[in-house]
Amino acid sequence: MSEITIRPDLSTAYTQGLNNSYLNNHIDPGAFRKPEFTVWIYSISSKEFERRLPPHVPRLTLKACPPTHEYVLVAKLSHPFEQADRDVDSGEVRIRFHDARKVAQDIVCPDAPDMDSPISLESRSSGTDLRSQGIFWSLNNPPTAEEIKKARGRVEGYYRSLLERATALEYSNPKELAERLNEDYHLAADYFGEEYSWHKVRVKKAASKVPCSVCGEDIKAGVAFHKDEQGDYCILDWQRAYEAGRVTLKQVPENKRWADFKVPA
Repeated sequence: MSEITIRPDLSTAYTQGLNNSYLNNHIDPGAFRKPEFTVWIYSISSKEFERRLPPHVPRLTLKACPPTHEYVLVAKLSHPFEQADRDVDSGEVRIRFHDARKVAQDIVCPDAPDMDSPISLESRSSGTDLRSQGIFWSLNNPPTAEEIKKARGRVEGYYRSLLERATALEYSNPKELAERLNEDYHLAADYFGEEYSWHKVRVKKAASKVPCSVCGEDIKAGVAFHKDEQGDYCILDWQRAYEAGRVTLKQVPENKRWADFKVPA
């Protein structure tokens, strides 16, 4: 698997160059003390986010991951993380050192102690838990296949919860559904390639479609699968299609199997 992209035709040097355009380097690593290690923050989200966590991180933009990439590196923090403070009395600048892993966790989700702790509904609804949006930190560069899989699982869990809520409200309380609908609901429907009455207006207003690389039909950019004219699933990303429950492991062709794929008994 390529370091930052799922396109096999791009060279490593070129893909690293592309990745740098998504990386936010506003944090100067090792300005006063030699770093012990680096914490890397990645995104698999199609959305861009901004974090303001002064004084540690006054402003940080986490850029969106384009459909052609499996993930992008959006920020890096050196450990120990350096914070410059000016003493109120003397006016002298003093450097404070923090655990970069804790700073990264505050960026990704300040309400959770680590990446694997449960995602609360309160954090999701308030927008403070970016784990459910596909943002994650790692001590690895590139991230491991397991880390990417977990990130995708968190996104899919979040999207599924939105679709379940929308389905329930569509019949019980349409007014509340209309008030709740936001971009994430439509992204969830697009991600799983599912159609809903509340989503059709969005689809009609969407940008022009692109031809499917497998069957040639016009489809929404970035989808992992879609239904063809016969009603069968046309698969573009077999791993995402499997994780969404659209195919079984036995149906995955050998040349489409991913790094940690296990052949079922």
